[in-house]
Amino acid sequence: MKKLLFTLVGLMLLVGSSSQAQMQPPPFKLQASVVSSMMNSLSVVLVWPDVNAAIYPSPEHFTVYKKKGAIADSGKFEFVWMTREGKFMDHNVSLGKTYSYYVAANYKNQSDVFSDTVQVQVIEANDIIAKVSGTVVDEATLTPLKRAKIEFLPASFMAGPPSCAITDSTGSYKLKLKPGDYFIFSGAEGYVPEFYDNAQTMQQATKVTLKSGDSVSFDIALKKLVLPDVFSVSGTVKDVAGNPQIAMITAVITNRKQNHMPDPQGHSFGVRTDELGNFKLFAKENDTLVVFIDPADRSLLKQFYNNKTTFETADRIIVTQDISGIDVTLASKAVYDNGISGTITDSATSSPLKTVVYAYKKKSNAHQGSRNFVLSDSLTGTYSLSNLEPGTYYLVAAARGYRPTFFKYDGTQTLNWRKADSIVVTENGKISDINFALRKINIMGNAIVYGFILDANGNNVEGAVASLLDENGEVVNATISDLDGSFVMDGLSSGSYQLSSSVVDYTSSDVNNVTVETANNYVNVDLVLTADGVTSVETSKNIVTNYALSQNYPNPFNPSTLISYQIPTSGLVTIKVYNVIGKEIATLVNEYQQSGNHSKEFSANGLNSGVYFYTIKAGSFSATKKMILLK
Repeated sequence: MKKLLFTLVGLMLLVGSSSQAQMQPPPFKLQASVVSSMMNSLSVVLVWPDVNAAIYPSPEHFTVYKKKGAIADSGKFEFVWMTREGKFMDHNVSLGKTYSYYVAANYKNQSDVFSDTVQVQVIEANDIIAKVSGTVVDEATLTPLKRAKIEFLPASFMAGPPSCAITDSTGSYKLKLKPGDYFIFSGAEGYVPEFYDNAQTMQQATKVTLKSGDSVSFDIALKKLVLPDVFSVSGTVKDVAGNPQIAMITAVITNRKQNHMPDPQGHSFGVRTDELGNFKLFAKENDTLVVFIDPADRSLLKQFYNNKTTFETADRIIVTQDISGIDVTLASKAVYDNGISGTITDSATSSPLKTVVYAYKKKSNAHQGSRNFVLSDSLTGTYSLSNLEPGTYYLVAAARGYRPTFFKYDGTQTLNWRKADSIVVTENGKISDINFALRKINIMGNAIVYGFILDANGNNVEGAVASLLDENGEVVNATISDLDGSFVMDGLSSGSYQLSSSVVDYTSSDVNNVTVETANNYVNVDLVLTADGVTSVETSKNIVTNYALSQNYPNPFNPSTLISYQIPTSGLVTIKVYNVIGKEIATLVNEYQQSGNHSKEFSANGLNSGVYFYTIKAGSFSATKKMILLK
């Protein structure tokens, strides 16, 4: 009897555990509809509910499959999209055609769950159109602008692509749009482009809402584009004996740094001296330049004009007219018969790559003086660094479209210098076979993440590795910071990323939840690195000579962030926080303060995620910066 009882209990446990192991979320419902999209075209919208969210964990993502034709027709379903949201809009459809769809919910530790299959015939939209019209004129003369372009950019990716119109001879335009939220962009040849209403970026623009059956007008006045004058900056590069030298002259534009917008021309540009050591470069009126001289002769020391060793101490050249006499005398450095050499190849194809190889000397005091770099040969992939100051070095190889890496003898890759292998260089040691195999990065989007890599005192950190990692820890893009600490990573698709930076002699820094969206093509994030062995008390030695408002850190933040600023003279200081529609959220500072460096913590408890602005007013100085709250 006991044996039979034990047998029954065992069977019950077996059945129970088997049922639990086989427990699967049931198929879910897929809803499909046809809506009017941009440019008066049609789109198919798929919507599905959260899959049993109350019982089962949410899936990692959803995969959308599509077939041309009805469900019963021949042909196969093909993958068209992957998303974490419960919706998808298909713009690749034609009027009168039939399409079939199904969606798979993809789980990490169990089988996929599928929706039912639906078919849709694209006949007509089941929503109502909104009509918009308006004129575009010259701001000063009110003259109508012919062939001006008007773009309505959906605030949400799911609303479809932009819709545009061109003005006629009277400056007028008309459009039919799907109801929703939009940003309006306008431009004309010879005029300053802008977002509605008088904004230079989408983040500052006024969002407009169109409702079903609306008939509204948006009139726009554009300002005439006044091109700045261009002036030349010229000089000569020689050694101490008066011999002309071949050198690369790099000019960094510093006065465009404060707005943190990536310039299509870049933050820096360069020219090469001729055989007589002469150079001439061109800059816009009122540009402020820092000039860096990198001689081809490696027995000569690099320098910033005028005989300065760091970016921070370099002379600033303000361009208001043609400037000559930017003459440079390069000092000799000690000559060592040493070097490091190797090859750079594609990890998948073993093809040679043209890359930049940086050599960082450990425990160096000067930012730029400790970092040597050289280009590899595009045909052979070989590189060679010579005449290095004896010491311990870490090497990094970087190329556009590839993941940079610090060197490791076993060939594995790392973005953290502390996990890399060091190379000891003696006065006459020549080290070969320091080889790199770089992995390609897939560029799939059109968004940009940009910013500056700075130390704790606000100084730029040049040559730092900046990398963007997805939620799986995979590197989606990476680059090396420029002379002024700036970096730009483009080709990004929508998603949430982690921004990481690492450079020798600094503690690595990370910023989590960097959100990239199609409707927000430019995302600004700065990174602050702490130098090894450096404490914050060093900042008290600085003498404040000008007003400045720093970017908040961290940014994005949750729930609090630190806002730092400096004032050269004592007086009343006011700092306020506003939301995107200009409503005042908080007053952080409103008091008389002594001159010097100050900081104030802002706590966003109770506020929703989004973009906010903070403004400082002190004396005649005022400035505004953007910050992002991500919860």
